Amino acid sequence: MSEFSPAAIFSLRWNIGPRRDRLGALAALLAMVVSAACSRNDSSRAIEIATAASLGSLFEDLRPIFVRANPASEIHLDIGGSVMLTRKIEDLGVTPDLFASADWRLIQDHLVPKLADFNLRFAANELVLAFGPHSPGADRISDGNWIELVLADGVRLARVDSVTAPAGYQALHTLRLAERHYGTRAAELHQRFVERVPPERVTRDIEEAAGLIESRAADFALLFRSVAEEHRLRFLPLPPEINLGDVALTPRYAEVSEEIAPGQRVAGQPILYSLTIPRGAKNPDGAVAMIRLLLGPEGRRRLIQMGLKPLPAPDCPAPCRLPAALAGLVSPPGS
Repeated sequence: MSEFSPAAIFSLRWNIGPRRDRLGALAALLAMVVSAACSRNDSSRAIEIATAASLGSLFEDLRPIFVRANPASEIHLDIGGSVMLTRKIEDLGVTPDLFASADWRLIQDHLVPKLADFNLRFAANELVLAFGPHSPGADRISDGNWIELVLADGVRLARVDSVTAPAGYQALHTLRLAERHYGTRAAELHQRFVERVPPERVTRDIEEAAGLIESRAADFALLFRSVAEEHRLRFLPLPPEINLGDVALTPRYAEVSEEIAPGQRVAGQPILYSLTIPRGAKNPDGAVAMIRLLLGPEGRRRLIQMGLKPLPAPDCPAPCRLPAALAGLVSPPGS
C-alpha cells in the first residue's frame, strides 16, 4: 500500500487540469487516503514487545502460536537489557505495547504508577557459573573449588554491565553473598572478579555474555540458569544462599547491595520477572492477548523448558490496576 503524505497532496493540487483530470486526481487522492487508513489499521494490529534479552527466545517461540490464533497480527520485538529498555520508556518516551523485565523492581520503581498501571510478576530464575568444555578445570569443577578455578592465572572472565541489564548487578550481588557464604576462601571475591574482566568482556546483555563463552572468547561468567541451558553451556549450580533463586531467602539477599550509579544502590533480591502494558500503548488488547498466552499452559510449558520457574500464581504488587481480562489469572492485587 502506498504511503499518504502532505507532500503528495501538494503535488496533486498543482497538477490539476480539466474536469476529467480533476476527477482523476480526486480519485487518486481518495485511494491514497484509503491506502493510508489501511496502513494504519495494519500497524494497529502489530504488537510492539520490549523484552529482557533472556526472554527473547520465549517470545520468538510464542510468536507463531499467537499469530495462528490471530492471523492479522504481527509481533515486533525489541530485545535488550532491561535497564536500558526501562530508560527508553521512562526517559525517551518510547512506548511498547508490552514490556517484560528481568527485574520486577525496574517496572515497580520507574514505571508504576506514573507510566503503567500494574506490574505482574510471573517467573523466577537463578544464577549459575557458566563455562565451556574449553574452560580450565571444566572436568573437575565443583562447589569446593570453583572460586580458585575462576581466579586462577590466565582464566578469562566475562560479566554483564550493571548499567544496561539486571544480570550485571545481580551477578555482583552473588559475588558479595559468596564472600559471606564461603568465608576466608572467598575473601575479596567481588573485587578480584571485577578486576579480572577487561572492558571488551563487559557485555550489554546476558545473551552477549553467553556468546563469549560459546565462541571460546571467555571461560567463565555468572549467567541465568535459563540462558546457560538455552545455549547448552556447561554450568555449576550455586547454593541457594547465593544464587538469588529462593524467595524464602529474600532477607538474606537484601543484606548486600551494589552501586550502579553515583548515589544509586540496588539491594539484592530474588530474580523475578515481571511485565506490564505501559500507558499510551497503541495495541493494549493485543498485549493482553499475549499475556494470556504467556500465563496459560503453552507459555508456562515453554518457561519450564527454558529453565525458568513459573510462579505458582502470578502476582501484582500494589499499586495494581489490572485490565479486567487479566484479573482472573493472577493472585489478588497487592497479595
